[in-house]
Amino acid sequence: MHLKPKNQNGFSLIELMVVVGIMGVMATLAMPKLNTFMAKSKQAEAKSGLSSIYQLQMTYFNAFDTYSTDVGTLGFTMPDNRYTYSMTNASDTGFNAQANVAAGGLGTGCSDDAWGINVSKTLRRLSGTVLTCN
Repeated sequence: MHLKPKNQNGFSLIELMVVVGIMGVMATLAMPKLNTFMAKSKQAEAKSGLSSIYQLQMTYFNAFDTYSTDVGTLGFTMPDNRYTYSMTNASDTGFNAQANVAAGGLGTGCSDDAWGINVSKTLRRLSGTVLTCN
């Protein structure tokens, strides 16, 4: 006696439920990595913005023999508001520019993030050592 007729093809409900359960576990395990990956891709905005500020400061210095104390006077704007940009310690001898993550800029559960660049074009992370997202 056969439990299933020979002409019926397909999966049973139990088999489908097992596959959906496995996919759910895999998705749960992958979410923290995905959040971190997305946040790191957003960090590229801060690094690019600081590189732009550096180039604008060099141009400003060539024109006025001093560095600007405000990113607005450089004509610097970013289309997204993930980071806020500021200038610290600008004078005729150098400058430090900083990018701080705005509230919710990297997504939920991500650690604070701040980057800086100086007159020597040294790009460095100012907060923590590794970006973490839950």
